[in-house]
Amino acid sequence: EEVSNLQGDCVFPTGHVVTSPSLTSPVTRVSTGVRVSSRAFDAEDAQRREEAEHAQSEEDMDQEGQADAYPYVRTCLQALTGSERFHAFIAAMIFANSVLIGVELQFQIDHGDVADTYFNALECVFGAIFFIELVLRLGSESWRFFCSPMWAWNLFDLFLVVLSLVDAFMYVHRSVL
Repeated sequence: EEVSNLQGDCVFPTGHVVTSPSLTSPVTRVSTGVRVSSRAFDAEDAQRREEAEHAQSEEDMDQEGQADAYPYVRTCLQALTGSERFHAFIAAMIFANSVLIGVELQFQIDHGDVADTYFNALECVFGAIFFIELVLRLGSESWRFFCSPMWAWNLFDLFLVVLSLVDAFMYVHRSVL
């Protein structure tokens, strides 16, 4: 049996999707022997899209079943925190912070246990960068931040950022007194 010409994305009843700019050659026989028309693909595609939208709306619910108030913001945050540039920037900041710690230790060895204001200020800057990164990731992942396969690393990251904030607070408190 002959099937009408198909163009563009095709979703087969098995769920297999074929993407092609032009599927112009007619399919002459379907393996099951069932005649398939493009209308059947359109109906199935519409059903799949509806199911995907329903799944997305369920995904936009928080743990209590209330709708996410800011799905657009969360989507933007996910795009930002999932980008390669974001990961590269954070990796560069981690590397730069590590170098700063090494330079600061060498400075303390050479000049005694004297805390330099520049090092403390740079530590505060790195702490702020890592705090902003953590807030962005918490905003994009919501409660999944604590339940994802990376939960242990996320908690470790949270612990380090909290320690950094405590250190910055102690530095400011010492400066004021």
